[in-house]
Amino acid sequence: MSPHTSAKYFLTFALATPLLPACGEGGGAAGTTGPDAAGVDAAPGQPDTAVAIPDAAPDAAVAIPDAAPDAAPLPDAATLVPDASAAPDAAPIPDAAPPPVFPLDHPVPASCLGDLSPGEKRVFSEGFAGGTEGAAFGPDGLYVSLPHGNEIRRIGSDGVATVFAHVPVPIGLAFLSDGRLAVAAAGDSNDVGVPDGSVHLIARDGTDSVLATGIDSPNFITVLSDDSLLVADDFDTRVWHVTLDGQVEAALSAVPSPNGMGFTVARDALFVASTFTVAGELWRYPVDANELPIEAEAQLFASAGIGQTQDGLAIDRFDQIYVARNVPGRIVRYRPDGAGDGTGEPVEVAAGLRTPASLAFGRGAGFDPCSLYVTELLGTRIWRIAVGAEGQARP
Repeated sequence: MSPHTSAKYFLTFALATPLLPACGEGGGAAGTTGPDAAGVDAAPGQPDTAVAIPDAAPDAAVAIPDAAPDAAPLPDAATLVPDASAAPDAAPIPDAAPPPVFPLDHPVPASCLGDLSPGEKRVFSEGFAGGTEGAAFGPDGLYVSLPHGNEIRRIGSDGVATVFAHVPVPIGLAFLSDGRLAVAAAGDSNDVGVPDGSVHLIARDGTDSVLATGIDSPNFITVLSDDSLLVADDFDTRVWHVTLDGQVEAALSAVPSPNGMGFTVARDALFVASTFTVAGELWRYPVDANELPIEAEAQLFASAGIGQTQDGLAIDRFDQIYVARNVPGRIVRYRPDGAGDGTGEPVEVAAGLRTPASLAFGRGAGFDPCSLYVTELLGTRIWRIAVGAEGQARP
C-alpha cells in the first residue's frame, strides 16, 4: 500500500471517532495555469472545515498554484495505519439485514424488473486483496482501480477480473466519449501540499499517456460534455478543470475536501460530496454554459454528520443522488429536493458494506442498468445493489 492510501485510511477511521482534529481554513494561491485563489472568499454557506494545504513548490509540467502557506498539514499516517492488504478478508464485516424495500418516488421501469428488488445486494466479483476505489463502465465492462497494487482491472459481466493497465496509485476513473479511460493517479506522497498526483489517459490497447501533473491528491473524476475533466482533490479545497490539451485551472477553490461528483440529468447543476470534514457536506453548484460550477452560488444541500467520510456519488435518470459513506458502510439516496423520506433525511439504500467507495450504474450487455456497482476501500469485493432506477445516459 502506498503512503498516500495509508493516510486516507487513517483519516477515514479517525473521523469515525469522537476525537476529531479541527481542520484548518483552506484555499488556493496564485499560479501559472489558474486564477489567484488565495484571496477568494468561500462561497455562501461554506464552513471553516476545509482541509488546508501548506506551501508546495510544484515542479510539474503543468504548474499548479501553491496552497496557503500557514495551513496545518494532515498527519503522516504511514506508520500508524496497517496495510489494508493484510486485512483479515476471511472475516469481513458481517452483512447487515437488508433494509426493507426503500420508498420510490416513481414507478419502477420495466428494465429494472430483474433478479434483485430495490435495496437487495449481491457480491458481483471478489478477490481484490487490499481494496478497490474507482469504478467506471467502459465499452466492454466494469473497470476498477486498485491503489495499493497500482493496477486497473476490467471485470466482465461474469464477474471475472483481468488486469487492464498499471498506473501509480490509481484512484478515480471515468471514460471519455472516444473510449479512452481517464485516471486520477494520487501519487506516493501523503504530505499535504506535495503535488505528485497526475491525470492519465489510457487508450483501448492499454497505452498510457500522462495528461496533467502537479496536482496534490486527485481523486474523483467527472467528464464534461466536451470531454474535458473535473478532478476533485480531496486533500485540498479545490476541484480542477483539466482540458484535453493538459491545461489545469481551479474550477472550485473553497469546497472542503471534495470527492464524489455528479451532474443532474439536465446538466445544469453539479453535486459534490465532502469527505474529510466534520459535517460531511453535500454541495450543489449551479453551472455555467461550459458546465463549470459557479462557486459564488454554492448551496449546502445536506449534511451527513460526524464520521461519515462520504466518498463516491452517482445520480440516476430521476435526479436522485446516491452517496457512499465509508465508515458506516452504507449507501444513501437523496431526492432532488434534498429530502429522502419526507423528513429531510436520506433513504438508506444498502447497509452492511465494508467501506464502500465508488458507485457506478451498470452499462452494457450482461450488466444491470438499475443496479449500482460498488467498490470497497478496505474490502475484497465488488457489490451489485439494485436501486429501482436506471443511471443517466452519457453526455
